[in-house]
Amino acid sequence: LTLIAWLLIGPCNIATNAKTFFKADIDDRATDSSSMFVLGSSAMMSWVFAKSINNASVLSAKYGIVGGFGYCAWYLSFVGSSVVIYRLRLKGYFSLPHMIFDRYGR
Repeated sequence: LTLIAWLLIGPCNIATNAKTFFKADIDDRATDSSSMFVLGSSAMMSWVFAKSINNASVLSAKYGIVGGFGYCAWYLSFVGSSVVIYRLRLKGYFSLPHMIFDRYGR
């Protein structure tokens, strides 16, 4: 997550006063396209989060509280998967197939 933040923030111009902040440090003859990259990335992430909220509300409307909990469980599965992968890495395995092959063979 930190790497993604640096990739998004790195090419940005930093505002040093109010004028450059509110004008986004872009003059009429600007040829720098880094702000377009940041704007596009921000719009994409905003759309993903908005779509996620929309999906949760649709599932809740269709299935009641169970739909909302189901959507919550979907995101909790990412946390569970990361814990399993972390524990596998602590035991010296590189992946889940590596562990299965090592423990059970072919």
